[in-house]
Amino acid sequence: MVHFASGTRAMNAKTDASFDGKGQELLSDLLLAAAAGNRPISDVLLWLTSVEDETPVELLHDTGYPTNARAVRGIMNTADKARDGIYSTAQGMAVCLKSAATAEWVNARPNDTRPQFVPETFVTSTQTLSSLSQEGAGTAGPLVTALTAATIEAAEEHAARSRGGRLATPLVAVLDEAASVCRWKDLPDLYSHYGSRGIPIMAVFQSWSQGVGVFGKEGMLKLWSAANVKLYAGGVAEDEFLRTLSELIGTYDKETTSASYNKGVRSTTSALRREKILEVADLTSMGRGRAIMLSSGSRAALVDTVPWYNGPKEQVAAINASIAAHDASSGPANAAPVSPVVTVMPPLEAQPAAELDVEQGSENRSA
Repeated sequence: MVHFASGTRAMNAKTDASFDGKGQELLSDLLLAAAAGNRPISDVLLWLTSVEDETPVELLHDTGYPTNARAVRGIMNTADKARDGIYSTAQGMAVCLKSAATAEWVNARPNDTRPQFVPETFVTSTQTLSSLSQEGAGTAGPLVTALTAATIEAAEEHAARSRGGRLATPLVAVLDEAASVCRWKDLPDLYSHYGSRGIPIMAVFQSWSQGVGVFGKEGMLKLWSAANVKLYAGGVAEDEFLRTLSELIGTYDKETTSASYNKGVRSTTSALRREKILEVADLTSMGRGRAIMLSSGSRAALVDTVPWYNGPKEQVAAINASIAAHDASSGPANAAPVSPVVTVMPPLEAQPAAELDVEQGSENRSA
């Protein structure tokens, strides 16, 4: 449920302490009622717009959650002003459920024959799951975050049953735009743990400050420290972060030579002076195609990046074909909306493990 709360707010949005906690609690109980009662998730929004609807209380009581049922009833019986504030807060957290296009992909149809995504099955496969959404209130971002967390948690449970407590074949989770469309609040505390389970996570941010805006300074430092490989690809103009990066890259001994004359005789002396390998200005102006890599146990390295369109011809052709096939501008005007949440791809010959890829559905790529 926390994914709904964090995914629907602006990064620096102020919250009302008197309503925020109760709003999260209410939304959590209503989601539980929908799941336990086998009701569509869209019913949660209906219950939130009708403060006198007893349905969630009855579902929780009938399915073995009497404590949660009493909690919901307690909020319903609160004084009108306080109750309305709690319900309004919960409605704001669940705003993503208003989208009809999103609802089409998360609610089952009568006699539904569409393939159903089951995280527990996916994590034992060799498929790729791509979750796409836009940033902002009302988008599928909170659902993408919840789906991501559910999938990785399923992988963790599978790892716990595996030899050595880790996946024999790693599941790679690529969280592109982790601060925009996948605001997983618990990620800093779980980053290192998942790596030990054979679930390496790659979190991509546009800048250091973007990550701080979502996870806080302490959380972002946790992510940075837990990552075994850190990559800076340029395009950032944040002095504090770049100074830290410059210090981590290190220094080198620069030989300096000076000349002097004495009675017409020229003499030279040499000395070594410690200088930074890359200054802040160098990091700011670093061009495309270059990146700084910091990896555990090794000195910093300057690397060349390889764009996908410079890869093997067969792979480039397959990607171009996929782009053309899913280009919304080339489809019929009355085509059904593309899923804003999930695309499950068939396994690739060169891809032995399951892979989770979360991206923002736009051309703007993070550095």
